[in-house]
Amino acid sequence: MNIHLQTSADDAKRALAESLSEELLSLKEEEVPTLLLFSGGSALGILDLLDPGCPGDHLTVSPIDERYDPSGHDSNFAAFTETDFFRVAETARVRFIDTRVHPQQSRNDLAREFNHALMEWMTEHPDGRVLAILGMGPDGHTAGIFPMEDESAFQTLFLGERLAVGYLGPEYATCPERVTVTASFLARDIDRIFVFFSGEEKRAVWKRITENEMPLHMLPAGIFRRLPDVEIFTDLR
Repeated sequence: MNIHLQTSADDAKRALAESLSEELLSLKEEEVPTLLLFSGGSALGILDLLDPGCPGDHLTVSPIDERYDPSGHDSNFAAFTETDFFRVAETARVRFIDTRVHPQQSRNDLAREFNHALMEWMTEHPDGRVLAILGMGPDGHTAGIFPMEDESAFQTLFLGERLAVGYLGPEYATCPERVTVTASFLARDIDRIFVFFSGEEKRAVWKRITENEMPLHMLPAGIFRRLPDVEIFTDLR
């Protein structure tokens, strides 16, 4: 876990975008198949700060988690389509994994489809590179992986062989029904993770992560400490 401390939230976003752009441009030049996964929320805005030369036909872009919302109002992919980056990517023939809910599609069906899409990409590109933009909530969640009281249930859901799962998250979450990559996928299959977070409401949970105080099922974002190639961009000391 490498911490890049910045003086403001905007500076942290720009620094992350610059670092990620550098890697994406290098991978484009080397024609390395690349899968870029992004979180919703504040991390989504980072996409518009990336160098416009990053997209190309070597690149596939997908949400790292999705809110199961048949209306589409809270969909992470739907929000992605409103970004400038999406319009540039379309022109550059970037491929997308569309996680919006289809008519009559259940949460579990969406999870199976997302899991299959990730597995298919990994199989077709064994020498590809997987990158992710993540955030962190004040409760310690990251991607769509929320804290759980039951350690055994957490391990069954997030630490198995599956790349993605669907489940019912906490009631306080925006759209509690979620489809998300697993903690196993984060640890096993992602080559490098770029994390952005800011705000006083996240200071306490960041302190718990840096001090390694809590088990993973109670503090999912604690996985940042366990992985070697995680770049943290924040203005929180």
